[in-house]
Amino acid sequence: MIKVIKSIVWKLISLLPTKIEYLVLYVMFKNKLPNFFSPRDYSEFIARDIFFNRNNKKAYLADKYKVREYVKQKGLEQTLTKLYGVWDNANKINFDLLPNKFALKLNHSCGMNIICTDKDKLNFNDTINQLNLWLNSKHPITYESHYNRIYPLIICEEYISDEKGIFPMDYKVHCAHGEPIFIQLAFDRDEYTPGRRIIYDTNWKNLHYVINNDEHFANIEVPRPIHLEEMLNYASILSNGLDYARIDFYDTQDKVFFGEITLTPMGGWLSYFKQEALDLMGNRIRK
Repeated sequence: MIKVIKSIVWKLISLLPTKIEYLVLYVMFKNKLPNFFSPRDYSEFIARDIFFNRNNKKAYLADKYKVREYVKQKGLEQTLTKLYGVWDNANKINFDLLPNKFALKLNHSCGMNIICTDKDKLNFNDTINQLNLWLNSKHPITYESHYNRIYPLIICEEYISDEKGIFPMDYKVHCAHGEPIFIQLAFDRDEYTPGRRIIYDTNWKNLHYVINNDEHFANIEVPRPIHLEEMLNYASILSNGLDYARIDFYDTQDKVFFGEITLTPMGGWLSYFKQEALDLMGNRIRK
């Protein structure tokens, strides 16, 4: 009975105008009204910018294709993965011209990725159908309006791996005004779960900023990445001129690869962060 009631409530909320929906969800998730006019913490800054569509003019930063040009303009072309192709229809992809390993992704949303580690085992028809389905879908989080400003494209990039031959660690550097504040790592992620998290400062000290629960907390320590200083420098360059941004990188034995820029981490909920982390970022953004 409770599940039925919850389902009805979520359905009713989804029918609300987008801004009202976001406001209601914020109150439900955060148990408080957001201060849009004088934000205090990280969550409220993101919420303000979502509510007032302040990221629409910066949509190119969230565009996984156009952001490559931004990275080049910042003098960091060496961090980009090789680009094998860009298409507006998956039927145009000539798989014969692609290497044995590659990554296919949509540029206008998140979670729309196909990682191919052996082309001989890839079902081309299923891949084409899935890509075209994604291509014709919108970013599922309606209130993140800047994603709707992105023209949907399929891009194919170089497959990267660490020294063990597996996909490398993802380092998410949260920055304020061009200054890296802390680094978020995620573990045990798959298509169904966000994974567990751990947060370090820029000197690689565990800040213990993740709420200790079964869903997000990771009670482990991760070795300092080989190219930490390079990542922090790159994050500073790419976030310069922005109030805040999350800049993602992959660190391999040989070099650092740029991942993406996120303007609205977790839609502003950041429910896995302790309030201490949200306050720290809020103070750095306000300065």
